[in-house]
Amino acid sequence: MRSRRLGLLRILRRLVTGRPMNDGLATERDACGVGFVADARGRRSHTILQHALTAVANLSHRGAVAADGKTGDGAGVMTQLP
Repeated sequence: MRSRRLGLLRILRRLVTGRPMNDGLATERDACGVGFVADARGRRSHTILQHALTAVANLSHRGAVAADGKTGDGAGVMTQLP
């Protein structure tokens, strides 16, 4: 009965929103992401930092934005080995 109900919910959601019901984390597209740029040998380089900053700048789809113009959106760059 439960699987039949879930099937009906998926159909209804697709009809109402035009999008399928989320089937778990495998299809999730609404969460934060992580970019990773590093030298495989652990060498320091300004080029690596430039690539990381370019990656952050290209993430215009981030959900959290500084709507008030005063606060940040939480995006940043870590410049040390974890």
